[in-house]
Amino acid sequence: VLRFDLAFKIKKVKFIFTNSILTPTAMDKTEAETSGQLQAAEFGRPMLEQHFPHVARRGVLMLNNGSFGVAPKSVLDCKLRLTEEFESFADEFVRLRQVDLNYSSLEAIARRLRVRPQQCALLENVTIGVSNILRRLLALEPPGSQVLINSWTYIAVRMAATEAGEAPEAKLQLPLKSGEDVLRAVEQELDRRPKVRIAVFDHITSTTACLMPVKELTALCRSRGIKVIIDGAHAIGQVPNLDIEDIGADFYLGNLNKWHFLPKSVALMWISEAHVSTMKPDIVSWLLHDEVLPHRYSYLGTRDTSSFYVIPEALKFIDEICGGLDRVYEYCRSLADEASSYLAGFWGTDLLPLPADMQAPFMRLIRLPQHLQRPAIKKFAEETRFESNMWKFLAYKLKMDLLILNIEDSLFIRIAASIVVDMNDIRLVGDTMMRLKETDFVLD
Repeated sequence: VLRFDLAFKIKKVKFIFTNSILTPTAMDKTEAETSGQLQAAEFGRPMLEQHFPHVARRGVLMLNNGSFGVAPKSVLDCKLRLTEEFESFADEFVRLRQVDLNYSSLEAIARRLRVRPQQCALLENVTIGVSNILRRLLALEPPGSQVLINSWTYIAVRMAATEAGEAPEAKLQLPLKSGEDVLRAVEQELDRRPKVRIAVFDHITSTTACLMPVKELTALCRSRGIKVIIDGAHAIGQVPNLDIEDIGADFYLGNLNKWHFLPKSVALMWISEAHVSTMKPDIVSWLLHDEVLPHRYSYLGTRDTSSFYVIPEALKFIDEICGGLDRVYEYCRSLADEASSYLAGFWGTDLLPLPADMQAPFMRLIRLPQHLQRPAIKKFAEETRFESNMWKFLAYKLKMDLLILNIEDSLFIRIAASIVVDMNDIRLVGDTMMRLKETDFVLD
């Protein structure tokens, strides 16, 4: 019988793996050296108008990069060309090109992150990956095994953990004085919960923008024989000098469309060597039993995964247009610092009480002015499913994409600095919020 994956088998001869981490090739070094000689684009409004014209045309202030991110036009154009090639001759694209495209993209991002591509896979998002890992791991654990979460676990991950049964929750309380507060809360919950076999930690929490002590949390759990999953949805591109392997977790996942300029949606799943042979996707398809981990996830039925294949184009944008990831980091970190200080001072409020070294580099939560802390406005900000009246009011009436969150009965604005915004945008937010009245919060 002529099997569908015959073409894939032929392609595999070119993949020669070693036990060493990939290092930049001569071509990569040339690009890196050349990129330093190029004139990097100016961040803020010039970057928005020149390289993100599709975003500029909407006229919406983009201060919510932490939710979905934005991709530059050059990367989108590359994605659309691939989609057109897929649609024009799907059999050729799927049978002869898809696995190669997937792996070459995976190699590119693995090289940047200093991890082995044969321990990684590309997925649509972190949520899919965490759900997949939990199902696979729990199937191998004794009945009644539990998954530890905490007060700030991302809601979709929380739901995945609770679907499997009881999910004990380590209670995190504000103000945090140091990472020791988090470690203590986790340790106390583990002492009470001997059936915990898996723990999930955010590298950067979504609702509180807290940079968690993931290496120390991993060590604590591993000392008790507990497997650790790190939800790094916000981390790749935001955490400087990210060393995934050094954290010591069993699994690490991070989105690339938030802070690495990929289209929606792309995520990287890294798996420690001990779990590579047993991890398989939940969707059963042609390459389920392939000996090469990334291939198992590279064809999960007919779908458009063109966003996966433009990772090299996004890295080129970072190097040549942005002047490198270090320059992006310095701009976004400085903007987050200046913006949060400005807004808190202008409004006469404060930031979410986190230690300075536990603030997410690009994300901050600032308490809204006192005149906006009224019960009716808090009610207006309540979410139902994916939306809230507050979000619709901000997006459609004020043309601002940002989040307002109720944390411990106080409203905070979450800003996410990016290369397409600047302090002029921040001052506009500050002025707008000061002018708002309770009666303004209505929808037509």
